[in-house]
Amino acid sequence: MGTVTLDGSGLPAVTVGVSPTAQSTSTDSTGAYSFIPLSPGGYTVSISNTPAIAYCPTTSKSATVPQDTVIVVDFACVSPAQIVGTFTLNGAPFGNAPVVLSGTASANTSTDSGGDFGFASLAPGAYSVAPGPLPVGVTCVPTTRALTLAAGDVKRADFDCTNLGQVIGTVTLNGGAFPDVDVRISGTLADSTLTDSTGGFVFPSVPAGGVTVLLVGVDPAIACTPASHAGTVVGGQQLRLDFDCTASAAIIGTVTLDGSPYSGLVIDLAGPQTGTRSTGSSGGFLFAGLPSGSYTVAPTGLPADVVCTPVSVTLALVFGDLKRADFDCVRLGTVIATVTLNGGPFDGQDVRLTGTADITRTTDSIGESSFLVPPGSVSLALVDVPIGVTCTPASRAAMVVGGQTVRVSFACSTGSPPPTPDADYEVAYSIFSSTCGASAPPIERVT
Repeated sequence: MGTVTLDGSGLPAVTVGVSPTAQSTSTDSTGAYSFIPLSPGGYTVSISNTPAIAYCPTTSKSATVPQDTVIVVDFACVSPAQIVGTFTLNGAPFGNAPVVLSGTASANTSTDSGGDFGFASLAPGAYSVAPGPLPVGVTCVPTTRALTLAAGDVKRADFDCTNLGQVIGTVTLNGGAFPDVDVRISGTLADSTLTDSTGGFVFPSVPAGGVTVLLVGVDPAIACTPASHAGTVVGGQQLRLDFDCTASAAIIGTVTLDGSPYSGLVIDLAGPQTGTRSTGSSGGFLFAGLPSGSYTVAPTGLPADVVCTPVSVTLALVFGDLKRADFDCVRLGTVIATVTLNGGPFDGQDVRLTGTADITRTTDSIGESSFLVPPGSVSLALVDVPIGVTCTPASRAAMVVGGQTVRVSFACSTGSPPPTPDADYEVAYSIFSSTCGASAPPIERVT
């Protein structure tokens, strides 16, 4: 026997079965049921046909019935909980939006044409509700909602979504790219960015609605049209806003270091008008509003281990010109050659490096020669080695990496001293005439 309850009160008309017998019954108005009599043994008691308003965590229980004993098997059900909510997109109902439920139970659904959704018949517990995979450019706030449900709870999880668009554009100067320009956007988004090396800019995630874009900090000698741009962003689309700038004459350029933009480098201008500029984040610089004439542009203040090609650029400008002065810089590497003679330092020996540079250095008191050279493959060899000194190897190859040091070594030794060039060699001869039988005077010395 036992009772089936809903939120602590009897639940009538629930079907109760017991196996392995084929007996079944229904709960009465108080939720009670009984099976009398049952033979001793093991049984399984199950409930079914519970109403939709009831959530029963357990619908089957095992019981062992001893001889002459009444066993009580109760079932406690609770009112199910619900989660409901609404999705909006740009303020309007967001139909067919995917919704994901996780936690005590998991489920998926989609919003109806009014943007509404619901998860019913939920057991009490902790849940999370989140949008499912959304179309490109759509974002929702919040990204997820956490809810804790008690029996009978009905809680909401609403989401406000926007369909983002993009604002893109290009800024030109005298028809060419205008890099490192400060571009500001206001309206549905407040943000800023810099034009890249092509003069392009992009604001990738802009909520739908009206925006205004303008350029900030442009040299007063440069006139840009229009002064500002206004437009309307549509979700999922691009809004293009371009600016055309002009200057009487200008020099523009880009500096790279090991192939990447070299920012913060000072560029010097000499000519009818002088000045300096620092390269921006894309390595760009600009001298605008220049009168006609000949100008020389050059990087200055370079670190000792950096060299730029070319060293400088000379340009002739007339009104309306926009000319480029680009510089490719590399960070030098260090090669140290160590030369020993009979195990000790070989001071005063010449070492020649060829490859990315052609340099000859003389070893110092510790037998070393140091070379600061561009990256790449180099070869080193000893030159003008003294007579009687043998060095190995004849040459060494090395790969130079910018900002790093590579070491090579040569081992030299002295052999037996050579013969003295001016030594005298004497040969004594005694010549006797067999014919005359008389001794001839000896030749005492031959040198």
